Amino acid sequence: MKKRRPAPRRPVADSRDCPRPLTTGRPELITSASPWPVHGDLQRQTAAANPEERQALEASPLLHPLSRQQRGELITLGSRRVWSRGQTLYKDGDPVEGFYFLCSGKVREFYSDGSGIEFLRRLVLPGHFIALHNMFNRDRRHTNNCKTLTAATAWTWPISPFIEFLHHHPSLGMAVAAALSQSYEQICRRHCLCRKPVARCRVAGYLLSQICLDCAHPCADTEANHEHCLDLSPLGHAAEEIHLARETFTRALMSLQEQGILTCNRGKITIHNVMALKNICAID
Repeated sequence: MKKRRPAPRRPVADSRDCPRPLTTGRPELITSASPWPVHGDLQRQTAAANPEERQALEASPLLHPLSRQQRGELITLGSRRVWSRGQTLYKDGDPVEGFYFLCSGKVREFYSDGSGIEFLRRLVLPGHFIALHNMFNRDRRHTNNCKTLTAATAWTWPISPFIEFLHHHPSLGMAVAAALSQSYEQICRRHCLCRKPVARCRVAGYLLSQICLDCAHPCADTEANHEHCLDLSPLGHAAEEIHLARETFTRALMSLQEQGILTCNRGKITIHNVMALKNICAID
């Protein structure tokens, strides 16, 4: 009886040659523009901004004042990043490695007291910057936490190339100051809204502030008769922003809907009468 020869062993690849799975550790986004790492799983993309993203970027308060050539150069310095729902962009105390412009999805910024209790700082919708102010902190560390509420896409800039570009283009410094000023004004507006004793007035003012944020030129066309669409789902986070219970926030929306001022469908709000909202907001 003939003995079988053992099958030849296949060469085993060196573990250093195997690609590292994206689900371990803090993967890096491999692009020429932004090699800095982030928390959580991340799709690696190197594509240029698509037309919709480029239009939103150029209309933002940071890029809009710049020349066409400067806008193009600044966009080229950044890259696209993609997160799934519930992923972390950064944590309180993390070093600031760059900032973000949200193109799609929803993101929440919050504080934590260390015992697991979270306090909402801000609900971020598409068209707004994230962590821009942290770029100029003395120790350049994040002062809050940031997670996605839905799948999200953002255009990101690493800190070093951006600061270098800022040194060579003083007009960008003025644009940064304008963007931060607008953000500060919105914070002040929200604090004033939270002092209104009537929930209906508070909600009306909140919707007006979201219209201003949603416009390329804030508050420029709120007098127009055309409709404004907002996506505030889930409503619980919007209610938390102005210190209302979700049920109270929903009742106020239903009251405004009964008057024909707006239409609400599962957090998707269409505002039909901006002037009526302003009149209601003025009532204490």
